[in-house]
Amino acid sequence: MRAIELTRAFALAALTAAALAGSLTRWESLKAKPPRAPSSLNALLGLQLQDGAVVDQVLTQPTDGVRLRLAECRDPAFLFPLPIEWVSTAETLTRAFASPDHQMIDVYRGKIQRDWRHVNRIFDYVNATVGSMGGATPDAGSYVRVYLGPHCRVDERLLVDWASTVLAHSL
Repeated sequence: MRAIELTRAFALAALTAAALAGSLTRWESLKAKPPRAPSSLNALLGLQLQDGAVVDQVLTQPTDGVRLRLAECRDPAFLFPLPIEWVSTAETLTRAFASPDHQMIDVYRGKIQRDWRHVNRIFDYVNATVGSMGGATPDAGSYVRVYLGPHCRVDERLLVDWASTVLAHSL
């Protein structure tokens, strides 16, 4: 009986320590990174991008982003700038737009990333950071996730340009 009580006490102490460490870590990360001002993307509202695309709405749900009205497509495009480490937000976006109706495209550092998993994102981020030792690369830690309608065919150069514009206003 004594061993069971000792085990329970140890488990309770471990759980308490884990909860305390998690709370401190979350508090420290909030202190280190204040929330980004939601108005940073508001400057894009009404902006006409290449190929006649117009930023017609700034989004805040499920995360900050923009909706583009496209000249050549009846469906809008959605662009969300995301820090590489935001795994759960990327998954939330994927669930929100999960359907055969939307094409998902990731744009990172001026290139379309095909089949880009979380591990690949972290690897690319580390490579960019190491490669830029001494030089600033403000976009190395962020990428843009784009969702297009099912009937929209957009040139990759336009996607990269749109993503670069949105990313520049979100940093």
